[in-house]
Amino acid sequence: MQKYLSLTGHVYTPAYLLVSEDFWKKLPKDVQATIAKIAWATGDFARAEGERMDKELQSKLAPPMQVNTPDKEAFIKASGEVYEDFGKQIPGGAQLIKTIQSLR
Repeated sequence: MQKYLSLTGHVYTPAYLLVSEDFWKKLPKDVQATIAKIAWATGDFARAEGERMDKELQSKLAPPMQVNTPDKEAFIKASGEVYEDFGKQIPGGAQLIKTIQSLR
């Protein structure tokens, strides 16, 4: 078993509820509202349940595993050049990075 677990928070893999716009527009407004309400509630539940399960697993792994939380701001600062390069190389990349960073 590994000795250390760093809680970097760099991976988040949500599941999305998706339908085509054409299908969505065919639904009655009350059905759209109900689906949207349930989707938001499901997202809240999934995040809370994921956090609970992460903590439960951590308690089973440590000790002997040592859990730590690294300085995320240092990682973000150190990766700045990668973002700049992406913004220069990918059409619309700079705006995409700006949008993503605004979501923090």
